[in-house]
Amino acid sequence: MGKLEIRLKLQEAIAVGLVVIIILTIFFVMFVWKPQMTKLSEIRRAIEEEKKKSEMATITLQRLQALKQEEAEIEKSLIKLSLRMPESPELPSLIVELQELASQSGMDLISISPSPPTSVGEYNEMALSLNIKGSFNKVKDQGGSLLDFLYRLEHFPRELRVKTISISGEETLTISLQMSTYVLSGAPPAGAPTGQPAQQEVPAAP
Repeated sequence: MGKLEIRLKLQEAIAVGLVVIIILTIFFVMFVWKPQMTKLSEIRRAIEEEKKKSEMATITLQRLQALKQEEAEIEKSLIKLSLRMPESPELPSLIVELQELASQSGMDLISISPSPPTSVGEYNEMALSLNIKGSFNKVKDQGGSLLDFLYRLEHFPRELRVKTISISGEETLTISLQMSTYVLSGAPPAGAPTGQPAQQEVPAAP
């Protein structure tokens, strides 16, 4: 009888212990492990979102850098275009540059005769008549070179198009060039004739 009671008490103690363990396990799972796992999942989700944001920020930065570089290239192109085709005739600077070009090539610039701009679509065309003196090909102690002048004219910063060249003389040549330069203005200045523009001769500086 005594041994039976001891066994029953032992079984009861084991059963109570198991119940306590189960309750503690449930408590641990519900109030410790599960909240921690939830927090861990939220942390992992937040990390993934930050990674995505970081990747998007990197892509955006790369795009901005590419756009900035493209903007710089476009700005360079616009600067080059503005130099070759300005928004106004800028006659004084054009005449000075042509005088310097003739001087550098050893030619004598006799005169420059610009005409008022005429509208050609989205830009204006301005005719120029140049008269210069010199030799055809530079020879030592024999004046300037027409070939050098034309080469420099080809690399002139302004957009210039030579339409006709008239040459007279033998040793010292007199050359007349009919050219056109261009501006980006939409219409010629007020009062400027568009059919037969009047010539206004601008003597070259001595």
